[in-house]
Amino acid sequence: MRKLLVIAGMLLFLLLPGCIHRETADTCAAKQADQRNRCYSDAAFAYAAIDKNPGMAATMCDNIPSSTARSVFTGSMRDRCFIEIARVMESPALCGAIEFSINRDLCLEKATPRQNATFCGFSPVIFIVFLLALFARGKG
Repeated sequence: MRKLLVIAGMLLFLLLPGCIHRETADTCAAKQADQRNRCYSDAAFAYAAIDKNPGMAATMCDNIPSSTARSVFTGSMRDRCFIEIARVMESPALCGAIEFSINRDLCLEKATPRQNATFCGFSPVIFIVFLLALFARGKG
């Protein structure tokens, strides 16, 4: 029974990202300034990671003003948003909207797909095989 609960919990953890409440441009616009920008950034990440929709993700990042929360190391929140969605989508084309060349270079580096990254594509399969091996070990 305990093993069944562990498996059910892990499956729930794998399926949870599809059930996350997704913000829209309208719900983000109604929030206060700092919360609004974080809302747009979170929504952009959800559109990129879950829906695989680069158009909506870029639209959400575009809603963040370029003058927000500048840092010497990370640039504006808008630039960080574009860097993250370009990384998730593995799409260097999304880096064109970044205004600072340092951030654009970082974005291009992160968004370029890795040639030897096939191991990550099998991670759910490896996880399931590991679970099966773990629970089958006790039966023999």
